[in-house]
Amino acid sequence: MTKIEGTVENWENGSLGQDEQFARQASPEETAAILRAAGVQPSPSRLQRGTNSQLEEARKSDFKSD
Repeated sequence: MTKIEGTVENWENGSLGQDEQFARQASPEETAAILRAAGVQPSPSRLQRGTNSQLEEARKSDFKSD
């Protein structure tokens, strides 16, 4: 068996596997470690009805100006 290098490209193109049999949800500890490494913090929020669609429209208009 040939060893495949663990690069971002090989993960994204499926060379290192994409079989659902081996997929699992990250534990809360793993999720927290990933968020810390990425420098983000989850923030639960409650939005008024319609806010999400307004945010989506704003996001779309931001991309149009590029």
